[in-house]
Amino acid sequence: MNLLVETVRSWLDDACVTVTGFHHRLTDDHFHDQHVPPLRKLRDLLSGADLPWELVEAAADVCFTGESATQTEARLAPLRELWEIAQTAPAAAVSSDALPSVARELLEAKDRTMAAYQEIDRARQAFQASEHGRLQALQMATMVFVLLGQPRPRLRI
Repeated sequence: MNLLVETVRSWLDDACVTVTGFHHRLTDDHFHDQHVPPLRKLRDLLSGADLPWELVEAAADVCFTGESATQTEARLAPLRELWEIAQTAPAAAVSSDALPSVARELLEAKDRTMAAYQEIDRARQAFQASEHGRLQALQMATMVFVLLGQPRPRLRI
């Protein structure tokens, strides 16, 4: 359905027709129920929300006014197949293959960043553990020197 919506929107863009201009050019004859949808509904339909086939045909009619019926049929045939497939078996919205490559790259970058943060956290914990161990060893050495009656050891930082 996304490819179908992109195609219709590109037709409007190429013909320099805004959605409002498209709405003004639509007639009742473009629709089976003889009723042009309101502008807000048209915007929703052109964003992919249950795009009806008659709206795709209407977009071709408005955007390609000088085109012959044969050319229009050739233009609409592959789109009709896409529309029918979308109506009978819509694709899963969560499929990883459906993600655009940019979105997939961003998700992969996020995963790499999270892994790097986890590595940094492990290194921080190891450093804290070694510092804790060093302080304990210093305290023990101080106690041993006190028990032996020797002066306190000097700290080197």
